[in-house]
Amino acid sequence: MQGWDGTRRPVSVKQVAAPIRFTIDRSLPVRVGVQLRGQIEYAVAVGDLKPGQQLPTVRELSEELGLSPVTVSNVYRDLKAKGILESKVGSGTFVSPGIGLEPADAVAQADLQRAIDRLLQVGRSNGISPAAIVERLQATLAAATSRVVRALFVGVFTPATQFYAATIERELGPRGTVDACTFDDLAADPAAIDLGSYDVLLTIVYRVPELERLAAKRVPVKAARFIPSDQTRLMLSQLRPGSQVAVVATYSDYLATLKSMVISYAPHVEVVAGYLLAEFEPQQLVAGVDVVVYATGSDDVAQLVPTNVRAFEYRHAPDVGFAVRVVLGGE
Repeated sequence: MQGWDGTRRPVSVKQVAAPIRFTIDRSLPVRVGVQLRGQIEYAVAVGDLKPGQQLPTVRELSEELGLSPVTVSNVYRDLKAKGILESKVGSGTFVSPGIGLEPADAVAQADLQRAIDRLLQVGRSNGISPAAIVERLQATLAAATSRVVRALFVGVFTPATQFYAATIERELGPRGTVDACTFDDLAADPAAIDLGSYDVLLTIVYRVPELERLAAKRVPVKAARFIPSDQTRLMLSQLRPGSQVAVVATYSDYLATLKSMVISYAPHVEVVAGYLLAEFEPQQLVAGVDVVVYATGSDDVAQLVPTNVRAFEYRHAPDVGFAVRVVLGGE
């Protein structure tokens, strides 16, 4: 991708599919370690990095990005503490299987087969025929699929979380309901929301370990997968070629990723600046900026930019097909 300054250096993650590219943009007011950590978290959240997938070694990543090995090592350490990455002695660093959006198929299939074998053994021990077992399974499945599933989506920003929950609930139809709350809501009044009353809890992939701790294993916690919303992609595609764009994010670890995503979906524009919301002042905008694209949760920026500058949100939407399978127990 063009349009970045000479400090941008890509690196690929080892994988069979198209490589994931991490970048460091020294023009942004964000520490390089924070940029790298945010890009890894985002790649896991949208499913670009899969459970069990190997990352480059500390030495490889530091050399290719021009970073200190200590910086990369600290990023890996922080993500391991969050449960997003794990180390395997003698093998390297991997995305944690338990954090992921997709189960390890071989393990899941093996567990399922063992359960079937045990079921058949119970039947034989009690004189129950395989046909009778199948009939009972069909009746159980029919009852399970007719039940209304209750889910809770736990997010970061209230409006966005409500949007995610409503989007998934609309796709579920009569099969389930999806409530919404934020991690701040849970912290403010832990007793107000009974997590154990839900059939499944949904959240952003890198917040799964945190929600699992809060749920205390009373209910399954699953990760939702996200994609840029249709409206976001449409608005980016409609920007005039050569438009000068600035990006604004609330959190420092997302700013570099936001800039990269805008360039990815709108390669015909030039991203000329990036700002953190807490430090943003309208007069900071470099001359000639036509558009400001702000991250979810940075809505205040829309009221700050000059009237001649267009502003819109880079919003994500849940992958509803995947989310429905998760809620109904298919993933």
